[in-house]
Amino acid sequence: MVMVAAVEEHRAVVDERAVADADLVAVVALERRLDLGVLAEMAEQLEQQRPPQVHPGHAARVEPFEQETGPNVVGGQFGVVRDVELAGEHAFLLGAHDDNSPMGVQVGENGVMPAPISVFPVPSLDELPDDLRERIKAVAEKSGFVPNVFVALAHRPEQFRAFFAYHDELMERDSELTKAEREMIVVATSAANDCHYCVIAHGAILRIRAKDPLVADQAAVNYRKADITDRQKAMLDFAVKLAVRPGEVGEDDRARLRDHGFSDEAIWDIGAVTAFFALSNRMANLLELRPNDEFYAMGRDIQPRENIS
Repeated sequence: MVMVAAVEEHRAVVDERAVADADLVAVVALERRLDLGVLAEMAEQLEQQRPPQVHPGHAARVEPFEQETGPNVVGGQFGVVRDVELAGEHAFLLGAHDDNSPMGVQVGENGVMPAPISVFPVPSLDELPDDLRERIKAVAEKSGFVPNVFVALAHRPEQFRAFFAYHDELMERDSELTKAEREMIVVATSAANDCHYCVIAHGAILRIRAKDPLVADQAAVNYRKADITDRQKAMLDFAVKLAVRPGEVGEDDRARLRDHGFSDEAIWDIGAVTAFFALSNRMANLLELRPNDEFYAMGRDIQPRENIS
């Protein structure tokens, strides 16, 4: 009898307590439970749907995320599955990859193999320096999955450290800009730069920060018609201009922000977030960085509110 691993993915749940001290994308605590089992009846049904040339796979057990990989091991976003033989395009493991492939090769639950998360080499966890591995494990524990940007940028450990150090300084520091406003800048400018990864990933974070399921899509498509304040629209006017026409930014632009109540320190923050994510947008496009599927659904079941802060 054919044995397959079945994945039951529970709805993502916001943990408000995790927001205050969240690390990067862990502004939301995803309550994800991976229930892998040997389900004979389901296996029989699936076997009838498989093309005859596809060999069935089987899974024995799931071990904690920190387990090392090795022969016949598939590492998923939730842990390491021992004694697994992938069933070609029909491996029913979310985020799975084999140990002869880059870590970023993901298998969708519909059995379709999408593009890898990066066109550049993606290291496995056991190849990484201790500090990078510990950070990635910490993010996985808090958010329920590993955002692809972490493993993709780990290809260059020193640049990984510099990138996330600057990111954390900009996005987590005390500022006149709220964290939602900073994410709003990221989404609007990333859309202007055609950055698929940043729009999707930071759109998810914006929905959580703002407690609004609509604002990220509005900011990405046309922030000028979004349900945000005039002050925030002025902020995004400045940020998008700096992102796509930086040579045209001048004193008149800064004066307009001051008229809306922004101090020079806040203007610096608007500019710094815009400039950093201009780098991020270009790196993501260089790598053809693929957003995690989890980001698309995050924060969409929150009740919308009128005022975003």
